[in-house]
Amino acid sequence: MTAPAPVKLFFLFLGDLVVLYASLVAALAIRLGSTGVIEPLAPHLYPFTLLFLIWLVVFYIVGLYDLRRLRRLLDLLKMLAAAVVVNTVLAVGFFYLLPVFGIAPKTSLVLVVIIAAILELAWRRIFQRLTIRGEPSSRALLLGSGETTDAVLAAVAEHPQLGYVIRLHLALAPTSLEELRGLVREKNINTVILPRHLHHDPILTRACYELLREGVEVQDLATVYELFFRKIPLMELEESWFLEFVASSHRLYDQLKGGIDLVAALLLTVILSPLGALAAVAVALTSRGPIFYRQTRTGRHGRPFTLYKFRSMYHSPERNPDAQATAPVWSGPRDPRITPVGRVLRFTHLDELPQLLNILRGELSFVGPRPERPEFVSLLIQEIPHFDIRHVLKPGITGWAQVNYPYGASVADAYEKLQYDLFYLKNRSPVLDLAVALNTLKLFFVGSQNKPR
Repeated sequence: MTAPAPVKLFFLFLGDLVVLYASLVAALAIRLGSTGVIEPLAPHLYPFTLLFLIWLVVFYIVGLYDLRRLRRLLDLLKMLAAAVVVNTVLAVGFFYLLPVFGIAPKTSLVLVVIIAAILELAWRRIFQRLTIRGEPSSRALLLGSGETTDAVLAAVAEHPQLGYVIRLHLALAPTSLEELRGLVREKNINTVILPRHLHHDPILTRACYELLREGVEVQDLATVYELFFRKIPLMELEESWFLEFVASSHRLYDQLKGGIDLVAALLLTVILSPLGALAAVAVALTSRGPIFYRQTRTGRHGRPFTLYKFRSMYHSPERNPDAQATAPVWSGPRDPRITPVGRVLRFTHLDELPQLLNILRGELSFVGPRPERPEFVSLLIQEIPHFDIRHVLKPGITGWAQVNYPYGASVADAYEKLQYDLFYLKNRSPVLDLAVALNTLKLFFVGSQNKPR
């Protein structure tokens, strides 16, 4: 589709109208039978038309008409989930707090919401596939050089569906507004991408400000990198980034998440207790040593806590059977310290069951950064910039880093995983937590490398 953005938006809007009315017809057909839809449709048509107009406004507010954000499935799911929640609340108030329409749909309303959510997701994915054939929405000038810049250049070429094309890349920034403006006009550029260090260039900053007034968007290189890789580039960060994105923490959601963790941990403790009992017996009968493995980990705000697991290694976990070293060491994918039963427990994640106790004690969450051992934390703080900022969150059994980079046994791996942790720190939400949970289940069924301990 090569139409300009306003035409695409109008096409998207028309598709939304079709989806919403189709959802109403489908809901009535399910509720009343396909032969009895026409007659009851009339009294529903007027009130639902008003409701749908309100819903479309909500779609706009949450960003469902932002063409660039629609190109990423995770962003689409977050926006659509927010729209569904808000629109459901508005629908209940619309029909039950303003009972002036002569109908009070219950089952039909629930069906409309469910069907509309499914069809909207399908429609926007179809729309995305159609619009990918057209001109990218961001025709960019990329400034600067380095590893992050090179990664963005390669990613833009590989993923045109995200709506970017690099029209011009300059290692050295233009020295005047006239030079920059000329390049923008010559290459038909509507987006300038800047690395953080160029934000301190007063001439370039002033020139970008003038272009901003002329409708040219100015984006941070770290933000564009995040869009493509779903992680935060450490080498592009300054303390101001953390003040901007971390200081304003998601306090309300963090508190709500704590309550959800508690309730879910109680339910899972009851439901999975038979599996836990079988795992405990298997550990006791197949190797010498305690059933539970206790280990000190670093928790929120750097406070140590005792992590519980079913023991999956031989009794001296720091002792390699082929060596005499007793210092803490990274675990490898085929660590000889792991018992045969331990390998099964790790593969099925049943060794993690005792961590429900850590959640009940408020030391752990289901989703969050991986809790590391204090010995490793001391090393990583010295080797990796900003490593200790991950401790502003409660650690988790699983996390965004674990599902995107499941194996880690070195400082380099910890560096890479920290970039995913920072992405979670900045973007944590119910939808992102759900994505982590679903990806964790996927790893459970598909299988993965043995996790480092």
